[in-house]
Amino acid sequence: MSVPIRRFVVLAALALFMWAAVLYATGGVRFTILDFRMTSRDPVRPFALAFVLLAVGSVVFGRRRVDDECEHVAARCGVAVTPIAIAASFAVTIAGLHWGTFAASGVDAYGYVSQAALWERGAVRVEQPFVAKVPWPDADWAFAPMGYRPAVSGHAMVPSYPPGLPLLMAFAERIAGDCGPYYVVPVLGGLCVWFCYLLGRRAASPIVGACAAALLACSPPFLFQLMAPMSDVPAAAFWTAALYFALREDDAAAAAAGVCAASAVVIRPNLAPLAAVILASLAWSHRDEATGRAWKRAAWFAAPVLPALIAIATINWRLYGSPTSSGYGDLSTAYEVGHIAANARRYTIWLIETHTWLIGLSAIGLLAPVMTRSKILESRASLLFLGFALVTAASYLTYAVFEEWLYLRFFLPVLPVLLVAMAASMLRALGYLTPTVRALAFVALATFLVTHELLFAIDAGLTKLGPAERRYVAVARFIEAVTPPNAVFLSLQHGGSVRHYAGRLTVRFDRVSPDLDRALDSLEGAGWRPFILLEDWEEPQFKGQFGGSSAAGRLAWRPYARLDAPGGVNIYDPKQLNDAASHELAVIPPPDRCDCRHY
Repeated sequence: MSVPIRRFVVLAALALFMWAAVLYATGGVRFTILDFRMTSRDPVRPFALAFVLLAVGSVVFGRRRVDDECEHVAARCGVAVTPIAIAASFAVTIAGLHWGTFAASGVDAYGYVSQAALWERGAVRVEQPFVAKVPWPDADWAFAPMGYRPAVSGHAMVPSYPPGLPLLMAFAERIAGDCGPYYVVPVLGGLCVWFCYLLGRRAASPIVGACAAALLACSPPFLFQLMAPMSDVPAAAFWTAALYFALREDDAAAAAAGVCAASAVVIRPNLAPLAAVILASLAWSHRDEATGRAWKRAAWFAAPVLPALIAIATINWRLYGSPTSSGYGDLSTAYEVGHIAANARRYTIWLIETHTWLIGLSAIGLLAPVMTRSKILESRASLLFLGFALVTAASYLTYAVFEEWLYLRFFLPVLPVLLVAMAASMLRALGYLTPTVRALAFVALATFLVTHELLFAIDAGLTKLGPAERRYVAVARFIEAVTPPNAVFLSLQHGGSVRHYAGRLTVRFDRVSPDLDRALDSLEGAGWRPFILLEDWEEPQFKGQFGGSSAAGRLAWRPYARLDAPGGVNIYDPKQLNDAASHELAVIPPPDRCDCRHY
């Protein structure tokens, strides 16, 4: 009879402790049962009651028996790790579809989505013969919105971004219509979480995999990039899958790792050296067996990667004039050894801010086989992960220095590795505690980590990204409705979205070399109707460039239209500069989230 009672006491104590964790994470809950409204906000009371139950149980039944019961409960709960990983994967995909921007906004998102539309049509070179009518130096640059650059010959523009993600988006657009490109990142985000679980399960244990997957699903940099149609999450998904398949022993898995690595390389070519890390791991893993076995798996891996590298070189040659060139131009000045210290400091601080100081435990997991005899991770996995992390760090620590934590997105490919190592190290440390204390500490740490990550992301504006980015669509739809087809817009941030959604030409004002008045006159002389389109934060740059020599450059008249929030956007009509008549201010309507139609 004592066993059921003892089990009931342990289960009740753990349930109370988990309820306290829920209250801590949510700030309290309110619900109604049979017309009775119930509210629970204070996590201290259920926590104290759980502690009392365990203390009384230890006195009545003995501490060892209570510990045995906790171990039994934990073992029974072990069957839930795979469902937890599946739930986290689906939750990530649903979150991306619900809160995603669904907009070709700004520079990066426009660059990828618009290139997808070009691939879907079968040609990524956009001819612009009309540029010949504009008597400016570097006019081809002025008529290429950010995300594009002039072609090496003729009057045309070509994409700046690698083709991998746009090709996936073009396939999705062919299947699902105009909104198809925006489904790609959420779906790959869910797969990234799932492969993070598989990676942790392969390298350590199922519980490690589930913990890493849950932490990745709540990670602020991961969630922010999940909402935007950009390449960071897709690259992370394919590299995580490649690592998982590389840790398996069969030839088919080596080939699958090669396919995933090839996809990642086409999406983000600058991380191609990561493929060499996996290749070395495959060749080294069977060094004690017949050499043919090692080289066979390495060959299976390399077979898809080499064509991917050749494809990237060919595209670079066709679009940029050289196999070693890229759409980003000359990056030699962006990489400096002097950047390492500043970047190391920033990225370390940002990792701690977003994932707590416990992220430092990942270093223990990665370095344990090198520095001690302990094996927190499976030996081959830890060496593969360490090489992967070091090469990723080498790729970005020398790169340009940024000031916002959002640039942790560069490290998304290695984040699943860090979280697996972190979870394995944390669980290893908890293993030194008694079963009861271990169970309570695990719940407390999991609650603290997940709550910290989610609150950080929400406080940073995660759920507001969609409305903020949809302003690009709202402005473009207004322009499409009220401006003539020959309208041309001097702009910067909105230059791509206006072309994509409104089908109007745009000119990068930072590439306009003559004074503003001459530029406006030359545009009119070529048959266009010029407007000026600026975000509030762009106006000081515009005034600084043109205000000293042009009345129009001072923007000292009422805008033709304005979008107030989120983020101010003004459309100016130079024809109204000297018009004293009162004009009704046109209000730009809010965007429809499902409006993905483009030109």
